[in-house]
Amino acid sequence: MLAMHAFMLDAYVERHPGCGIPRPKPEEVDAARRILDRQYEGKADWQLCQFILVRTCPSDYVMYRYGLAEDFNRYSKLNEECLKAIETGDKDREKKLMEAIGKMETTLERKSEKALDSIEGARVPDEYLKELDDELSRLAGLVWDPRRIEDCYGGFLEKHGIRADSPVPELKKQIEEAYRSLDDRIVRLCGRQPYADNLFSAKKRQTDAREGDRKYAPHLPRLPPKQQSSGGMKPVF
Repeated sequence: MLAMHAFMLDAYVERHPGCGIPRPKPEEVDAARRILDRQYEGKADWQLCQFILVRTCPSDYVMYRYGLAEDFNRYSKLNEECLKAIETGDKDREKKLMEAIGKMETTLERKSEKALDSIEGARVPDEYLKELDDELSRLAGLVWDPRRIEDCYGGFLEKHGIRADSPVPELKKQIEEAYRSLDDRIVRLCGRQPYADNLFSAKKRQTDAREGDRKYAPHLPRLPPKQQSSGGMKPVF
């Protein structure tokens, strides 16, 4: 109780510097954070995963502990405004708010994953690992055929730093960086062997083979142009 009080009081005063409430001493806040981290061991990572998977908001402590409170506050307000727009039948405002909510969810998902990465020895549910594996499979499909980017929704591309309107060489680079980054995350979370090197080696072999086929393709002789008839009647002998 005392640890939570000290931590949350410090967070409140930081957000409201003009409130006039004395801020706890830094050493008290550090001690409170260590106590709470032990109490939330296994809970913080689970709560972060629950937001990523089913959009359940984490506890206030987890929000403030990992710097997510302001974004979650905006997210909550957007949802409230959207509900009001639905109730009043304001379709245009509802559409704009839904788009804003989608972008905020992408931002919060990215930041929640960054928070997960900062937790030493984080344990994540199998459902989350399956979600990551599905995303990796989608990125692998883009590695083999970047044209499939048309089948990906905007939030997925934004989350992985891919811009669909990029020139093809830059697009391929973004896809490779996204794949390698996600592959590394999965390796850290579950300890499996990385897939990236094998995938890009296979892709290079395919590209080299296609270039070789084009290089050694037989060149057919060019036929002479057809003689055009001068027209008129044939002479009779």
